Amino acid sequence: MRPASTPREVHHRVPRCLLRLRERAEFHTELDGEGLALWMDYELEALRCGVDPDVSRDELAALIEGSTVARPWSSRVKSTGTATPQTSPGGAGAEGS
Repeated sequence: MRPASTPREVHHRVPRCLLRLRERAEFHTELDGEGLALWMDYELEALRCGVDPDVSRDELAALIEGSTVARPWSSRVKSTGTATPQTSPGGAGAEGS
């Protein structure tokens, strides 16, 4: 059992950025170079994360929400060498999060 004072972070195994990438692609209704690039960005990222890019938006949202895991704060320090979320990729203070 872990001590109550051990800080924990919630992470998603399926990143939330997939939903944002999909929404950008869906919002751009033209099938031009930009539209194709937006869909490719989404589909390649989905495949990289092990997600079928053809799932519906609702299924994708459910996959993301169902992929949450709580990690002890100390595991971030061990894996990244830093204890501040602002200095790690995708941390609370990172741009684009």
